[in-house]
Amino acid sequence: MPLLGMIGAASSSTFGSGLSTDGGGPAASQTDYSGVLSTIGLGTNIDWFYTSMPSGPRTMQNYIASFGKNSSSVNDGSTAWNNGHATLGRVDVYGWHGYFNYGGNDGNIRIFRGDGGYDSNDWAVFDFYHANNHDFAGNVNNSSGRYSGGESYSGGSGGIGAFGNGSSRLRLWGFSASNGGWNLLYEHGMSSSGGTSHSNNNGSWYSTGSTVVNGQGKRSAYDTMQITAFGFTASTQ
Repeated sequence: MPLLGMIGAASSSTFGSGLSTDGGGPAASQTDYSGVLSTIGLGTNIDWFYTSMPSGPRTMQNYIASFGKNSSSVNDGSTAWNNGHATLGRVDVYGWHGYFNYGGNDGNIRIFRGDGGYDSNDWAVFDFYHANNHDFAGNVNNSSGRYSGGESYSGGSGGIGAFGNGSSRLRLWGFSASNGGWNLLYEHGMSSSGGTSHSNNNGSWYSTGSTVVNGQGKRSAYDTMQITAFGFTASTQ
């Protein structure tokens, strides 16, 4: 079976076309997904996109901290919160389950976005849905619940049954050509079964430190690696 089928990018014949055997050296490029495959596992059906890092190279922590937000920030219903404090176009979008490339999506990811009105802690660090979902906690298992670092829960399932269990994962990746291509920056659960440990209340999104070497949580590369692009995968493990 070609790598295309193994990773579940059923809609495209080009996903993984730049793969090298080890993800390193001059072959490493933004379409070299060796690091992604080796971490998640060949044969796992994934959903994926990436976007360029604004003013990169820089660390993910530096980018997130540049917005001046933290776990105590209040969604005041302003235009900035309703629309997102930044809107970035997604590149190379694939999906076995339609998590990112669902019908009606506008091709963007939004950073620090509220639920659509004044609602204190009701916001997400990363929102993948095209419209305000009106309740990041209440809609965690609904079609509009497509986010990372939300109110109460770590991530939403998008109403996709395959992502409604404790083993499903959202993973944040950063690209650095000098560090072998795509590197894991953060990992956490999805849906109400995926836990609350990495909601927007977790200070590790905004500050350095509190890293882990495996399992759910932030990797040291989030704080230290200079990256030129970042992306997300959604998978069942």
